[in-house]
Amino acid sequence: MNIRELRESKGLSRSKLARILNIDTMTIYNVEKGRCRPQPKTAIALAKFFEIPIEEIRGKKLEKGGRK
Repeated sequence: MNIRELRESKGLSRSKLARILNIDTMTIYNVEKGRCRPQPKTAIALAKFFEIPIEEIRGKKLEKGGRK
């Protein structure tokens, strides 16, 4: 799943997620659109919020067993 799908699965707008995580709405937009990779602080916040490995936030897919 990508960030947009995760966000939508929780019924959140971009602005609501941004408020929850205390980050800019445009950051969420740009990450979702693939225009930029999140800064480490943002990636950590997203990973914790969605309870997924930070590698998935940073754009690295994990194979079964946790290895790339």
